[in-house]
Amino acid sequence: MNAAVDYAVFFQMADSDEASNNTALAVTLSAFTILLTDGLLAASDTTIMHAFAVTLATGIFRTFFLAQLIGCRWL
Repeated sequence: MNAAVDYAVFFQMADSDEASNNTALAVTLSAFTILLTDGLLAASDTTIMHAFAVTLATGIFRTFFLAQLIGCRWL
């Protein structure tokens, strides 16, 4: 949940178009890096590691898209 707040704050604080583009790139790379890591953990044969990684990946995926809506200035 901490990532959701961070992502939304980053999107909200971007004040110019250039800053918005840079913020979107930074948040996208951050989310995809976390998703890659969790995806690799999800391939584990250990049941608890697999379940943990799938749960985290689902949360980060949802967070990434919802933070963009929360941080938009037109809402």
